[in-house]
Amino acid sequence: MSYYTKYELTIVSDIDFVHLEDLIQKLGFNPFSSSCQWYEHECDLTQYSMQNQNILFILKGQGEDTEDIWVKYFKNGKKQVCRAKIIYDAFDESKME
Repeated sequence: MSYYTKYELTIVSDIDFVHLEDLIQKLGFNPFSSSCQWYEHECDLTQYSMQNQNILFILKGQGEDTEDIWVKYFKNGKKQVCRAKIIYDAFDESKME
């Protein structure tokens, strides 16, 4: 069974557009707003960030499961994973309509 995730990639850098196009071609699809199976995204972006020093890759993902929402940051071969936190307000009877 396959699992699809909607990806949105942001690249924070001052690299030229030609270099950016080369990077996109290496990924093999348009990751800027695409729903697909990209199981190797952590490995790929960790590697790309190592090869492209001082570029910040910000990958947002929203999977098929409702709670599967996250942002991952990649820079200089390192990553930070931030999972969405769904928080509900406490019950407040005064807010009832």
